[in-house]
Amino acid sequence: MNDAKIVIIYGQDKVDGKNRNGEFECLGKINSDDLHISCLMEFFQNHFLDNPIFKKITYSTIPDNVGYALAQKGHILFFNTTKEGKPRSGFFMLPSNLDDITPEQKENISKIVKDLKGYNIKLLYDYFINDYGLLDSKFCSIDEFASIDDFLTNYKIQKKFKLI
Repeated sequence: MNDAKIVIIYGQDKVDGKNRNGEFECLGKINSDDLHISCLMEFFQNHFLDNPIFKKITYSTIPDNVGYALAQKGHILFFNTTKEGKPRSGFFMLPSNLDDITPEQKENISKIVKDLKGYNIKLLYDYFINDYGLLDSKFCSIDEFASIDDFLTNYKIQKKFKLI
């Protein structure tokens, strides 16, 4: 897992007509010269064929925008951003509605985080368009929480009391 460029953890939205909830798929290799977007372009040649938005992706498409589109459908993406000679790092793009995260997805996030021990991992959530017209989000370090469940519980409490 720690050598994958991107990991997709499927949500409840059907993928290619099948329920793949909680399953994950690794795309690309972090050591390769391929761009994140080229891994996604190759992936979409065989997946999500019924969704025309993914057929319009080009090399100039920002990978985060693709991640956002998948997150809107309840899927979770991990982007490995490790650079050679630098500390290992990456980020999870969580679904826009955190209540859409399934128990199966939580389980696999936990497994992936264990596999990525030593990585600096961020969780991205609550997406918005910033003052410059770019996709942005709130984020936190996964190390701030004991587990993904701990993060989600904390998030719900803060939301309930309008602290975020």
